[in-house]
Amino acid sequence: MVVLKCKDKSKLKLLERYGLRKVATRNEYEEVRYSGNGTVILYKTGKVVVQGRGSQVAQLEAMLIKSGAINACQFVDVDQTIIGTDEALKGDTFGGLVVAGVRANKKQRQLLLKLGVRDSKLLHAKQVSGLFKAILKSVPWAKVELAPEEYNASVAEQGITEVLNKLHMECYEQLKQDGEVHVVDKFPGCRVGNVVIPHAESEFVEVAAASIIARYFAIKQIKQLSKEAGFELPMGSTHVGSALRTLKEKGMELRRFAKIGFRNVGVTKDL
Repeated sequence: MVVLKCKDKSKLKLLERYGLRKVATRNEYEEVRYSGNGTVILYKTGKVVVQGRGSQVAQLEAMLIKSGAINACQFVDVDQTIIGTDEALKGDTFGGLVVAGVRANKKQRQLLLKLGVRDSKLLHAKQVSGLFKAILKSVPWAKVELAPEEYNASVAEQGITEVLNKLHMECYEQLKQDGEVHVVDKFPGCRVGNVVIPHAESEFVEVAAASIIARYFAIKQIKQLSKEAGFELPMGSTHVGSALRTLKEKGMELRRFAKIGFRNVGVTKDL
């Protein structure tokens, strides 16, 4: 199986000349699926997956490149080792930032899939904890974490985009052995990774596993901050006003618990 980047999806119709036929898609992420002498799937993100026996995959890949449907240089051989990285707490008012990475070869990738690894946003806290423990026993992993004060200082000095690029690269550097492909869940201003796509956690199990590790440590950080605050701090950024006001009423520095660059935190500071 290979993963490629679509250049012109209209050219995929040429697959019908090679004996493939258009069939029903299997989930909400797929835009179109062709099946026959191999399988070709176009995802809504623009990723093209080619599946089949070695010779089938090679022939279909060559045809897709020749037709102009894909670019020759934009592909990932998923039989090779891949490193995926993802972050947590980026959009949360409370907490700093966690970036995690996972390295997996073909055998380890199949194990992660059998474990039920998927995007952490689809899991509740208990599922995250259980999968986190299983992932740690199955694959090499890395984590870089910033507490709120570290986050605020770093963002004030470098900006959030530079901080994200730096932490994603730190995780990759901790895991790389022989120049493995680095897959990143796309964020604005991303300058790291060989493959950068939106919702990468839904297409690469390595990124999904990294998202679970990042969320596990994010939950852990929020619990520790709640302990220091003396009450439970919420995750997310929707229902946080009461917690922010309580911190201020207790005379606690918001920078120790929250992202001071967020508008809702700034409003509370000015009260």
